[in-house]
Amino acid sequence: MIEKRVAMALLAISTAAFGQNPMTSVTDSGEAKFRQAIELRLPPLSLTDATRFVLNHSAVAIPLLRNAIEEDLNAGLGDASSVPKLAEMIAYAANADAVDAIAELCATHEERFSPMVNRVLNHAVTRKREFEVAAYAAENYPVLRKYVGDWLEGNLVLPLSEELLAQSVLKHEAAGDRNPKDFLLPLLTDRRREHFKTTLENVRAIEQEKAQRRQ
Repeated sequence: MIEKRVAMALLAISTAAFGQNPMTSVTDSGEAKFRQAIELRLPPLSLTDATRFVLNHSAVAIPLLRNAIEEDLNAGLGDASSVPKLAEMIAYAANADAVDAIAELCATHEERFSPMVNRVLNHAVTRKREFEVAAYAAENYPVLRKYVGDWLEGNLVLPLSEELLAQSVLKHEAAGDRNPKDFLLPLLTDRRREHFKTTLENVRAIEQEKAQRRQ
């Protein structure tokens, strides 16, 4: 029931908040309300505003959420309903800040919080940045690579997922920046990696043909 309420609150604001700039300046009143909501361990009436704050100000919000989780764990409240609510709020940010927090939690409670890697990456799918977030996790946190690899293997069997990863690879190749394939392909089984390489070359050929037609 708790996870359902959190999910409903996340869904209610996701459309409105998705296009907002996470670097928007933090208002004192917004941060104060968020801190109060965390102190009360996210009562239901606070979820919508708290989630919006996480989406818009993850660099401020996520360390506060992580600290609250650690406080409850250290106080012997690991079974309290607040812990999954706080962790889900972190995962919903679906960015590098979320990965950083989950990695820190996994450093001391890996079995408990490693499933949140899936949650972060699944939320990132809706923001169309799942492979970039997965690559960030794999590059920076060896402890998370197994979980990223498991997620990636499962994701790539879905329709068009390999094509989406191929398009992400080509986009980063064109930009000349860090490429997700450098950190994700080593996590795949040999069979899945070879299959993806074939998909990548097919997508590359299609994109090249489209470019020639536009000339």
